[in-house]
Amino acid sequence: MAALRERPAGPLRLTVPRSAAELALMPHVAPFCEAYPDVVLDIDINDRFLDLVSNGFDAGIRVGESLERDMVVTPLGPPLRFAAVASPAYFATHETPKSAADLTHHRCIRRRMSSGAFYLWEFDRDNASFEVEVEGPLILNDDQLVVEAALAGVGIALIFEGHVMRFIESGRLVRVLSELCEPFPGFFLYYPSRKLMRPPLRAFIDFVRGNAQSSASR
Repeated sequence: MAALRERPAGPLRLTVPRSAAELALMPHVAPFCEAYPDVVLDIDINDRFLDLVSNGFDAGIRVGESLERDMVVTPLGPPLRFAAVASPAYFATHETPKSAADLTHHRCIRRRMSSGAFYLWEFDRDNASFEVEVEGPLILNDDQLVVEAALAGVGIALIFEGHVMRFIESGRLVRVLSELCEPFPGFFLYYPSRKLMRPPLRAFIDFVRGNAQSSASR
């Protein structure tokens, strides 16, 4: 019955990794809830890739390069950029890396992916991407804990710029190898191609697109 109303109403289920929720989704949540009070946003924070249809989700959010080709996508937020950072205390006893190869001599904070594999640090040089396998004393599977460990002086972390910019600006973290961290396409809202799209999802897509156009025109 909700789908037959003029005003979009009912649940809208999204599967979203934590970083995407914090950096790209949350700025839209409050204004969307105010604009569409009859829609109930049901956001599942999950770093694992889940099949949307079989798990009952209307849409998901992922980095563009990891999306399946048969999905319809809408940009959600600006391009992303990584930042390699460590605390001043760490660099007081360790030389600043001048190249990605120097990272093999450093204590790095590693990230375990939801698949169980270690994340290989990604960089760009001469318009080409490459990966570096790092070592270190700590393995985590949560971005905020990675940031806390870097602040505590455990080692060097590679993290989305949005998570650490305030600490870089305040001097609590030191950025290195910035020339190897180029912007890349950010998060995208993705959903199956459906002729009969539920009104809450249609409203959310239009709302996100409208916000993106407003931001681009500023």
